[in-house]
Order: sequence, then C-alpha cells, then structure tokens
Amino acid sequence: MGWNRKVLRVNLTAGPVPKKPLNMQWADEYLGSRGLATKYLVSEIDPKVDPLSPDNKMIMATGPLTGTMASTGGRYTVITKGPLTGAIACSNSGGFFGAEMKFAGWDMVIFEGKSAKPVWLYIENDKAELRDAPACGARAAGRPRSRSRRTARPAGAHLLDRQGGREPGALRLRGQ
Repeated sequence: MGWNRKVLRVNLTAGPVPKKPLNMQWADEYLGSRGLATKYLVSEIDPKVDPLSPDNKMIMATGPLTGTMASTGGRYTVITKGPLTGAIACSNSGGFFGAEMKFAGWDMVIFEGKSAKPVWLYIENDKAELRDAPACGARAAGRPRSRSRRTARPAGAHLLDRQGGREPGALRLRGQ
C-alpha cells in the first residue's frame, strides 16, 4: 500500500478541514505510524503544553503496511501528550478503521484546537468535514443515550444471518 501522501488537519477551533501533503522526508526517516506520528507531535507542540489544553494535538496515523495483507495491516496508531504522565501517549488498535482510513486516501488525521460545540468528523474519500453533533450531547463515557442502546449491535453481529423467514430481528449464527 505505501503512503497516500496526504494528511488531514482537523482544526476544531476554526472549523476548516484542509488536506496537507505528508512530509515524505519524515516518512522515510521515522518508521511506521508510531514513529511518524510522534515526529509530527513533537515538532508541533510545546513540550510544556498542558495535555488537556487545546494546544495539545491528537494524531491518528496509519503506516505503510496498513490496508495490506500483512499481519499488522489493519492497525492504526493514536498519539498525543497524555495527561497521566505528561509524556507521549501512544495507543494502537486493529479492526477496519485503519485500512478504511488508508483506502479513503489518508495517512494521518491531526486533531487540534477545541470546538465550541459537539462536532464529529465525516470522511468520505477526499471529502472531509466537521458536522454538528447535537444529538450526542456532552455525555460521560459509558453513559450512552437510549437511542444508542437500541441501535448498538453485539460484537460479531456481521456474522449473523437474518434469513429463513424468521421474524424481523430474529438472529441465528451461521451454520446453526
């Protein structure tokens, strides 16, 4: 897969979501998503920045193998300055998000600033925009709205079959 050579900068304060070129010199010098995202972070924030201030950034990055059949091809990395230690915090995750981000044409998404109201990032290939999220509200983690509970699906729901003339919503595992 390699690099798409595009970075999405999401300025939550100002609103516009411009695309910028990936620094290919850094991509060559710093290994994968973690190394490259860390280079971007330390180059763009003050080392003394308060981790919970709008001056901190959160970077979601893919590596050159993301979206390939490599054993780590579904991974992406999130880098920020963490509030627990004040050091660089790095986390990575699997699933489909990293590959989908890469297939949409993005190597990295950098979030900066602070929004005055709840918003969410809509990405569809080259199109990226911040959209209002009034229905989400400012809820504490772990306290979903009742609508979320109704639409949430159990893990592995994509492996379930709704065929066979059963009533709507009746599910059975494939092979049963």
